[in-house]
Amino acid sequence: MNVDNHCLPNLHPLHGMSESNKTDDDEYRVYVSPTGARRVMLKGAQIVCDFCMAPEAPWVYPCGNMPIMGHRMITHSDDPWGACDECHDFIEADQYDMLVEHMIKKQKEHRPPDNATVYPPEDLMRVFLRQNVINFRKARIGPVERDLFVSDE
Repeated sequence: MNVDNHCLPNLHPLHGMSESNKTDDDEYRVYVSPTGARRVMLKGAQIVCDFCMAPEAPWVYPCGNMPIMGHRMITHSDDPWGACDECHDFIEADQYDMLVEHMIKKQKEHRPPDNATVYPPEDLMRVFLRQNVINFRKARIGPVERDLFVSDE
């Protein structure tokens, strides 16, 4: 199987992107949370989980520079990662295999495949996501914080 022909559609669209290579058509924007962390949200003020793409990601994991696997345009991340409550629970319990399986299932639910979003086969997606979770674990540079900007509904 040729890995180069299969990529994850949107692990986190702005990780590794500079303002110079973003366009007005980008569906994401960066903001600074009350805790001082750079965060990403969808246009329309929807914050998404960097792991499973769930709306509302109230947890912030400070991270250093890390490679991103399986994305067509994004090759690295150097900013904090947001997590929804469910992904946060997997991370805090060191249940990384369960986190990866959750990501595989939920990414497709939160961002269904269409003409612009095509997912690789699950076995290849699992390889990419597992490596990105390993990279995330190595890149963490501080304790998790609760983002006060995200509502508790």
